[in-house]
Amino acid sequence: MTEDIAIIPAAGKGTRAFSLTNGSPKELVRIPFRNRGAKDTINIKTIFEFSIDLVVCAGITKAHVILSEGKFEIINFLQDGKRFALNLTYAYQMNTRGLPFAVDSVYSFIKGKCVSVVLPDTIVYPRHALRDMLSFFHCRNDDVILGIFPTSSPKQLCQVIYDQNLSVIRLYDKDRQVFVHNTWGIAAWRSRFTNFIHDYIKDKERDITLSEIFNEAINSRIKVAAFPLGGFTYLDTGTPEGLKDALLFSCNIEGNERTIHPKFLMDKAYIRTNSGQT
Repeated sequence: MTEDIAIIPAAGKGTRAFSLTNGSPKELVRIPFRNRGAKDTINIKTIFEFSIDLVVCAGITKAHVILSEGKFEIINFLQDGKRFALNLTYAYQMNTRGLPFAVDSVYSFIKGKCVSVVLPDTIVYPRHALRDMLSFFHCRNDDVILGIFPTSSPKQLCQVIYDQNLSVIRLYDKDRQVFVHNTWGIAAWRSRFTNFIHDYIKDKERDITLSEIFNEAINSRIKVAAFPLGGFTYLDTGTPEGLKDALLFSCNIEGNERTIHPKFLMDKAYIRTNSGQT
């Protein structure tokens, strides 16, 4: 069976939330939450640890953390990953021209493996989202699978159009027009797509998004599937607004058992449907 491995790319510049992080890596912003059984006890967890939770819960034991200049504080915090029951290695990304370049920086380590990507400046709840998606993925012959979350901010994220067979048709990244109230937040793929990324970005000097490559892969008849996660929460903490939402959300987290904040339960756009259609 193909080995599962995770990539956790933390090489972004973090300029969107710079005003709230005081120059520290946004991934290490601390989120307070109540401890179940001790209502007056407040625990602290970094945003990065929510991604660690996803990987560990999925049964993945090895992960590559990709860093850039100004992010070495993350190494000091995570160290070798043993306290999370995870074997961590680190790679340094020379340029920050987009997520595909971060992925390709560890190409020699991930080729031939099943790669999962989680984003350490996001919060995904509950933590079994990646586990559920991989269980579905390993029973199919798709090349790529995207975890699709409901969102009330589709224009700021990447909307995903898919059909009733869960085949992805097209992605719209930060599009001014609203097609669906969803976004992809986690992903996994097999070696065919790893090689596709490697070949696609060769000799390219411009910024490239992973969503662009997903669309190009679809055009090249690479099978990209959607895995709807309609009952899950996805928060992008890379913006000041998203970080504030995360802090609001954390007020209703109690230990390992977490409840969705009423703000999201009442937002019909956020929980509209998991069908991928508006």
